[in-house]
Amino acid sequence: MSSDITKYDAKMHPRCRQLGSEIHFVYCRVMNNGIPCNQVLNCWYHLFDIESFIVKHYTEKEIKTFLKGQSRLAIILESLKKYT
Repeated sequence: MSSDITKYDAKMHPRCRQLGSEIHFVYCRVMNNGIPCNQVLNCWYHLFDIESFIVKHYTEKEIKTFLKGQSRLAIILESLKKYT
């Protein structure tokens, strides 16, 4: 993981789908035993380039763990293959 992983931690999302209130990105980034929530792509895509962030900071195994069953997983894994 890169040292700039905390770059977006202070960003605020107006409504967490799970908690129903405003939430900082840091919570979404670490809420699942230190890895992101499985909804991280769906919630943050309109606020910054979350897909690039995920590809940059997480391994393929970690991505599979927190995005299991998510439709965008194939897109991210394809992106990973291009950079490795």
